[in-house]
Amino acid sequence: MKFFAVMLSVLLGAFPPVVASEKLNPETLVTFQSHPRVLAEEAQRLQALAEVERERAALYPRLTFTTDGGTQLFGNAADNQARSLGDNEYLAGILTANQRLYEFGATNARIESAQLVASARALGPDIALNQLISEAVRLAREAATRRLSIEIAQGTLGGLSVEIERAELRFQQGIEGAAEARRLSLRADDLDRQILSDQEVIRSVEASAVEQFSVSLSQLEALHLALLNTADPTGNTTL
Repeated sequence: MKFFAVMLSVLLGAFPPVVASEKLNPETLVTFQSHPRVLAEEAQRLQALAEVERERAALYPRLTFTTDGGTQLFGNAADNQARSLGDNEYLAGILTANQRLYEFGATNARIESAQLVASARALGPDIALNQLISEAVRLAREAATRRLSIEIAQGTLGGLSVEIERAELRFQQGIEGAAEARRLSLRADDLDRQILSDQEVIRSVEASAVEQFSVSLSQLEALHLALLNTADPTGNTTL
């Protein structure tokens, strides 16, 4: 589960100098670690650790200090006797210490429960980071798929235009009817619409990259390639 987070840490230390014909911007990596979702998980982790310490505090002595000038300790001195004389029988303050001796393990149970919660919360930042990188990789792969689709469609259109011209020539010479030329023209129209659709998806992906990560799509693609080029100690070559 921590693969993405480990790879990101490696990249933060030393990322490839040239990735996808451009340098990988270090701010791209920092963006993921400072993303609001990661920071929110980190805040919950720290809160869980503080809860453990709060539960542990019940095991320690509790000291309280209160001021009470009306508590008489001994003697029968007058109430208007000045305190500065040094022999006043009234207390200026009371310090109290309380220590819980035995409670049938209730505090230890609460501490153990808080520790388990803290252990679970400790996974939160890594999980959020992995999810963010997964989403970034998905955007990068979507853009790459759409670009490949456009390339294939444009290549097909190049060959298809030649076939349309030949079909129209055969029709003009009376060798065959107009159905073949019409069919090829409709196919060309479908490819044109597919190219426009793919281009629109790429623009949408570019907007999503800026909206979700505050970086350009090209930087997400560079990060994707950097992750692919980073050695995986498990031997797994896929993301």
